[in-house]
Amino acid sequence: MKRPRVPEPFRGSLVGRDADLASIEALVRSGARLVTLLGPGGVGKTRLLHRALQALAPRFERAAFCDLSSARSAGDVVTGVANAVSGVALGAAASDEEGAARVGRALARRGAFLLGADNLEQIEDATLPLFTQWLGSAPRLVILATSRVRLGAPGEVVHPVAPLPPSFALELFIGRANAARGTSSFTEEETVVAEKIVRILEGMPLALEMAATRLRVLAPQELLERLSRPLAVLASGTRGDPDRHASLSRVLDGSWDLLDAEAKKALAALGVFVGGFTLDAAEAVLDPKADAVTLLQRFVDSSLVRVVAARSARTRYVPYEVVREYALERLTASTRLAATQLRHATWMADWAESRDVSDAVRAQNALLDEEANLIAAAAFTRGRDEHRTLHLRLLCALEPVRLLRGQLDEWARDLERALATDLDATDPMLVARATLSYARALHERLVDPARARAAYERAVAAARRTSDPTAIAHAIAGKGRLLAGLGEWLEACVLFAEARAFPGAADWVRKRAAAYHEFYGTESGASTDVVKAAADYVEVCRSRGDSRELVFWLVQLGRVESELVRQRAPAEAHLEEALALARSLGDVGGEGYALFGIGAHQMAYGIFDAAEATLTTASTLLRDAGTRRYEGWSIGFLGTTRALAGDLPGALAALDEALVVLEGVADTPRQAHLLAYRGAIKARLGDEAAARADFDRAAALVPERSLYHAWTLDLARAQLDVRADPARAEELLAKAGWPKGGTDEARSWPWGIDFYEPRIAALLLESAIESARAAARGLAVARDGTSFVLPNGANVVVPGRGKLAQIVLVLARARSESPGTPVPAGPLIEAAWPKERIKADAAQNRLHVALDQLRKIGLRGILVRGGGGFRLDPDVPFAWLSDEGN
Repeated sequence: MKRPRVPEPFRGSLVGRDADLASIEALVRSGARLVTLLGPGGVGKTRLLHRALQALAPRFERAAFCDLSSARSAGDVVTGVANAVSGVALGAAASDEEGAARVGRALARRGAFLLGADNLEQIEDATLPLFTQWLGSAPRLVILATSRVRLGAPGEVVHPVAPLPPSFALELFIGRANAARGTSSFTEEETVVAEKIVRILEGMPLALEMAATRLRVLAPQELLERLSRPLAVLASGTRGDPDRHASLSRVLDGSWDLLDAEAKKALAALGVFVGGFTLDAAEAVLDPKADAVTLLQRFVDSSLVRVVAARSARTRYVPYEVVREYALERLTASTRLAATQLRHATWMADWAESRDVSDAVRAQNALLDEEANLIAAAAFTRGRDEHRTLHLRLLCALEPVRLLRGQLDEWARDLERALATDLDATDPMLVARATLSYARALHERLVDPARARAAYERAVAAARRTSDPTAIAHAIAGKGRLLAGLGEWLEACVLFAEARAFPGAADWVRKRAAAYHEFYGTESGASTDVVKAAADYVEVCRSRGDSRELVFWLVQLGRVESELVRQRAPAEAHLEEALALARSLGDVGGEGYALFGIGAHQMAYGIFDAAEATLTTASTLLRDAGTRRYEGWSIGFLGTTRALAGDLPGALAALDEALVVLEGVADTPRQAHLLAYRGAIKARLGDEAAARADFDRAAALVPERSLYHAWTLDLARAQLDVRADPARAEELLAKAGWPKGGTDEARSWPWGIDFYEPRIAALLLESAIESARAAARGLAVARDGTSFVLPNGANVVVPGRGKLAQIVLVLARARSESPGTPVPAGPLIEAAWPKERIKADAAQNRLHVALDQLRKIGLRGILVRGGGGFRLDPDVPFAWLSDEGN
């Protein structure tokens, strides 16, 4: 089993905790699922938790660490754990309860998962029900928590973490002090003093280590004297709560006193950073005359700041949180707070706008590293008239993060509030950019199409006021994309054509408009080369570092290769690239959309089991990301996958669910398709009245001049003719250019382009025709499965080396002995490949290919799927060839 990633442990050895580690490991091995490391602040619970996670990680598939020290509510806990688990989007959650449910589902999907949750004492009441819920949702989840109080959760096992005993505390202090001083031992007199220091610091590991670093500049006796003075003051409660990290606060006061004026000023200024900072950021916020490198080295050496690995591989400096809070208090007490926050906000905006985007993944990760800083900077500038422009810049910089997290509601509210202020003196280009971002937020959310349309119209107007051709073309193309998604093909294509030909617009925005023009032009037969346009824009996305747009267009390119020109290998390569990129970014919505594309591709090539599993996962991820429209698409394709596999009741259930979702986002074009499919299935099942009602509703929603929508509906309606006049249905298939038995090659539909939607309707119609005729004539199978006679009288010899014949034989026996009972995949695989050692995925793929071959040689419409397996349609009469004298 691959070793899971765990947080980087604190530097240095873990002194005096062997017994603690052994006890914690024994508790987990014995089945404990919630272990609380209980002890006072500063006792070393966090370090022990890190080391325990590292020791236990090989027993689990995944492990993660979550610092909840700043959490103050259940919502904070949900957000913190979601970020630690990775790949959980909460922005679209309607409530904390829904967010908690999403985290529970994510934990359940990850199998054996070890979660380390640090600093829970201030939120034990909020944590208790959440942990109880998640442990119930994820049966293989184990939580290691640290707290100063018991959580009181059912099944909680408490491991007390006490301060280090004097001998181990002395060992720790002397070891760290020798390292700080560059010596190898203490004198006898120094050891006596060290024992007193250890007693004063109560054996608290972090306090001991920070005190030890002071011995670079102080003799042990001098340190002892310094520690004695602040203790009495702190114990009196002068610094607020004397119970929280009291001994650590004393050391911090001592550390502060040891800094010179320049270092104090620098440390206080660094308190404005949230989640750490880079050297460049520190230089921008500190006094221009300050030597940032030397100061940071001093802070690192003093254990005030630690160096951590960042997502983007940049060196990142992170103060301990208590140090950051202490520094911020000092900054607040000075007169420099507002000026420092302004420098921080200005740097964050400048950095975001100038960051290197040549590597899409690294660019996105760099933005995620600074997410907390960008949010803090935006919060500082919010509502300050003098910083209106800076606030808009920061909101625009947050766009990729908000989209990635699915935080569309929050993002839209922030932008709406900012754009409602007096912007006359604000840079018109910035206003145009922010207005377009607002329109995109409403578009991605798409619960109010009219409001989204109005926002795009406002964005186009704002762009025109700039007289910048690129901004204007970009806004026009954005509005076109919204209208295309609402089924207004003609108006959308007019806008795309205008944008792609807009004089003076940058090449990248013209290629974007061209890609959308060609993609949506296929709806009405107006496309000329959609594959080239999509491929060109994919390369634009790569060069611009627009990782989320790149995921989307890799999927679009894969879809058109799979769907329109039937280029299987390139389609699979692009879809898999999109999936890998989305996962590397932690883009839940992008991952869901990539899986949707892969599932649709699998369905198109008859790999129905794999398609159903893929589309089910896709719909769950898209729901968690708040991307309701694409969630509805995935569920709809799940329904058609089941229908093509012969599981008609399962297909109806999925189509019903998809239609509810799509009605909520006003996606009328997709509703028209799904209503047509649902009507076809109802007609197949004999409910003609309900089928006609669905067809009528679909006809009312078909976009104007969308030929492939019209043909999809016509082919679906032909299901009503199958029983009474199958020849009429066959004539319609022939008119549509459908070859008998179907093919994997691209077809020449009446508008010149192949599409999933009419192809699905044609496959359903063809299957219904074959089933109707088979029901009248019956199927006869040879006793050894090597041949069969179809209801149309055709004698088919089963090709291959006997593997297909074995599958036919198992299915025929099941049809003969227990009509209607499905045969699971396992017995079919064993019959075709006996005693072969095949990985489960590979075996399933072999079976899918074999079943697809059988359908192609004549069993389409007879070999159906459902009930967890495969069967020969029980409505088709069956006989053994030998019984008929053959």
